[in-house]
Amino acid sequence: MYKVRSKKGTSKNSQRHAELDSASSCFQEIADHVRNDRNTLNWVLRSPPKTILYAVCIISGLIVGCVFYFSYNPTDSILFPKCPFLLLTGLKCPGCGSQRAIHALLHLDFYAALRYNAMLIFSLPYIILLLGAKIISFISPNSTFPAKIQTTQIIWSFFVLVVLFWISRNIWGF
Repeated sequence: MYKVRSKKGTSKNSQRHAELDSASSCFQEIADHVRNDRNTLNWVLRSPPKTILYAVCIISGLIVGCVFYFSYNPTDSILFPKCPFLLLTGLKCPGCGSQRAIHALLHLDFYAALRYNAMLIFSLPYIILLLGAKIISFISPNSTFPAKIQTTQIIWSFFVLVVLFWISRNIWGF
């Protein structure tokens, strides 16, 4: 910037130059913020089509999966893979029975779904919450909600529950 020489009797001019300097520095600061936040600005301008595309893909995948699991029984069909851990060891893994449980849930047979895999049934609310958090993070990347439900304590607690379920289902046979 340039410096204004102060002369006697030109206080109005120096005030005016000082005001212009402060205004230009303010505009410069705004321009720097815009340049630094260009990626954020581009994301905001482009996010609605991406968000809509992601939502359409997720919803379409869920609908196709639900129709598939509703139409075919995993117990009778060869389309569904068998658990390799069960085939190799004879022990049930934490995921054993999940496909049959989803099939039973889609047919509104809650008792059968609980018998097939109780851990999956009790985990569904948290899984739905995680999907909601993912959608929220796409819509609003600065949201703190996804970080609140994915804390280290919650993840380790869930891991411990899965291991306890794995051990107990092989000891007591549920």
